[in-house]
Amino acid sequence: MKINNRLYPYPVLCADKDDYKTCHFNVAVTHSHDVHSLTMDFVIDMNCSEIQQLINEGKAEYMIHLECYTTAFREAITGITPNITHKIPVRRINGIIERTALIVLSRDIKDFECADWNNIFDGNKFSLNKGSILAYQNLKPLKIDKDYEESKNVNSIFVIYKDVSNYNKPFNVDIERSSNNIYIGLGENEYKLYNIYSQKPDMQPILNSMIILPALVYIFEALRQKEINIDYTRQNWYKSLVKNYQELGSNLEEKLNDENTKSIELAQIAMELPLIKALSNISSIYESGDD
Repeated sequence: MKINNRLYPYPVLCADKDDYKTCHFNVAVTHSHDVHSLTMDFVIDMNCSEIQQLINEGKAEYMIHLECYTTAFREAITGITPNITHKIPVRRINGIIERTALIVLSRDIKDFECADWNNIFDGNKFSLNKGSILAYQNLKPLKIDKDYEESKNVNSIFVIYKDVSNYNKPFNVDIERSSNNIYIGLGENEYKLYNIYSQKPDMQPILNSMIILPALVYIFEALRQKEINIDYTRQNWYKSLVKNYQELGSNLEEKLNDENTKSIELAQIAMELPLIKALSNISSIYESGDD
């Protein structure tokens, strides 16, 4: 979430506006990461006594909003202290992470005023609703480049290709073609459309739910029914699935042998509930009017 030239009917403390005379809201951020997690430390410097009073009274709070469009990761961290540390699993992010620091109301307030407001607000008081933004700063986006081993997630084991023999037929899933990847063959028309929309980050979770999820359900069913004519435990794509489940704190082989766990559940868990990401992105695309 990046705030750009938004108009507010009340004063907002930020570097983009002159609603306040001398008060400031500055946030310094540092980060470190390893193969498992990204850690970010935010140090907030805000010197408006009236806003600080609201925080002290529990009527306002600091908020850090994080968003990664590539993976549809979105999170808001709140707190009442000017030092916030947050850790994110690396498997949940990749590419650019947008970061915005804010101060927001945690409850409705009446007749808010500040002595440091610009003269044009003299004599004014504002009644504001919970969630209203009192201050913000767009922080520098963070780019996370992960090497092959770090990005070895569920989606990365699939290769989608154009199957010229497939015309108006269900797409094909080939488990035995390669030890590293599982191949999904789309018909020429389907592949053409996929190639266009797969370049759009907002569409990736939607495509994953349409193609990767059902393919993964088929794979788990094939593993359970012993329909694979190779030693799949030696395949790299299978090892990646096992590793993925380990990172989620679970055991894939135990889950496959558990009759009470359905393959559709296994697939959704492996992809970290892809339908939620897909529906969220559909909503965002629709609301933004993106063609």
